[in-house]
Amino acid sequence: MQTERDQLLLTVRNLARFHREHEKFYSESPFHDVIRLQRNSRALKALAERWSVVAPSGETSLSPFAGASDLNDDRATETLGILFMEGGGEPAEITNLKRDLSALGEANRAIGQWLASAMSAAWDMLEALLSYPELADLLAERHRIVSNDWQCASMAELIARNLDRAVAILGRVDFTPAALRADLTAHRVVPRYLFSASENARLCRGSRGSQRGAHARERATLADLPRAGRSDSRGRRHPRRQRNPTGGQVETDCHGVGLWGLLIVVGFSGWGGLSVRRWLRRTRRRRVRGGGGRCRLR
Repeated sequence: MQTERDQLLLTVRNLARFHREHEKFYSESPFHDVIRLQRNSRALKALAERWSVVAPSGETSLSPFAGASDLNDDRATETLGILFMEGGGEPAEITNLKRDLSALGEANRAIGQWLASAMSAAWDMLEALLSYPELADLLAERHRIVSNDWQCASMAELIARNLDRAVAILGRVDFTPAALRADLTAHRVVPRYLFSASENARLCRGSRGSQRGAHARERATLADLPRAGRSDSRGRRHPRRQRNPTGGQVETDCHGVGLWGLLIVVGFSGWGGLSVRRWLRRTRRRRVRGGGGRCRLR
C-alpha cells in the first residue's frame, strides 16, 4: 500500500513539473498566430471597403497581366500581395489566404480536442490527491493549472469554428474579375461577404488576445491613481487633483516641491542670483505629470 502511495506521489511530482511548463506554452500559444490573422483580416477589409464605393472600370488592356485598377487596393497588395489582373482568374493570394485559414482552423481543432481529452483525464486523476492531507495546500494550484489548459483547449476549438466559418463565407464569393465587376454593377453583395469574413478572422484574433482584457482593466484602474492621490505600481506618489467649483482650470497641490524648493531658493538666492519671485513664476508655469493644471503653493 505504501509503495502505491509513493508511486502516486512520484507521478504527481512529475505532472507538477512538466505540466507547469506545458501550461506556460499554452498560455502564450494564443498569441502566436495573431499577426497572421490580423494581416488576413486587414486585407479582406481593405478590399471590402474599396469594392463598396468604387465604380467598375470599362477600360481594356492589351496585356492580360495588367492590374485591374478598379479591383485592386494598395493596402491589400502591400499586406498580402493580392493582385487582380485583367486576364486572370482568382488571385493566387486569395487561394493561399483561404488555404491558410483552413489549415489554421484544422490545427486549432486538433489541438483543442487533444488538449481537452488530456485535461479531462488529468482532472479525474487529481481526485486521488484528496486522500493526502500533506498535499492539501497544493490542490488549488494543481487544479488551476489543469483548468487553464482546459480553457485554452476550449478557446482553440472556438477559434477553429470561426475560421471554418470565415472560409465558408469566402467560398460564396467568385473572385474572378468578371464576376466581381458584375457584382459592382448590381447589388454589391461581395463587399458584405468580405466584411463578414474579415470580422470572423478578427474575432479569432480577439479570442487569442482575450487575456489582454484583464490587463486593460488593470491599466484603466491604474490610470485613476493620479486623480485619487494614491501611489502607483512603483510606489510613486501622485499629487491630488482638486475640483474647481468655478469650472475653471484645475489646480494641483505641489506641497513637497514647493516647500523644499522655497527653502533652497531663500537659502541660496544671494549666491545663485535666482530671486524668489522668478522661481515662483517658473513653478506656476510648471506642469505636473497627470495633473494637467497649475501648481499652487500652500
